[in-house]
Amino acid sequence: VISCVPYLTYLSLVGFCVPLTLSIIMSFTSANIMTNNSCTPDIRATVNGIAQSFASIGRFFGPLVSILFAWSTTNGLPFPLNYHLTFVFVAIVILTNIYLTKNLTANVETPSTLADVKTPSKGEERHRLVFQQDPEEEEEEQQQQQQQQEEDEEGDNIDSGETEV
Repeated sequence: VISCVPYLTYLSLVGFCVPLTLSIIMSFTSANIMTNNSCTPDIRATVNGIAQSFASIGRFFGPLVSILFAWSTTNGLPFPLNYHLTFVFVAIVILTNIYLTKNLTANVETPSTLADVKTPSKGEERHRLVFQQDPEEEEEEQQQQQQQQEEDEEGDNIDSGETEV
């Protein structure tokens, strides 16, 4: 019935392809967000590089599935190796991904070095990481700021003294 009316064929094809494309976009975006949220900012570039390397390895093995499908349809072997082989292989990959996803730890959305990150208070933005500062470093920073202020004040006094002469 659908092949008799060409516009129904295209309409059904669009009705299938649009949700498929949107789900692919959303899955890649959510995978990238999860990857970025699972590490601290200082190692984010390394983690993204490793993730992209594995993605390219996956893209390399993708065409091998079509070779496997072509071989399995023409080999004339019984069940596990006939045309079902490709679908069995894809099912194994999907089940492996489901298993790995179900076993993700709860802290996958937080950086791996939790000791370095403090929880934001009500006034701070919740999506930004705020790093704790070592008390000794904080003291040194305050001393440096005081010294800088004193030097600036001395410089202002000297400048004001020179203008009076």
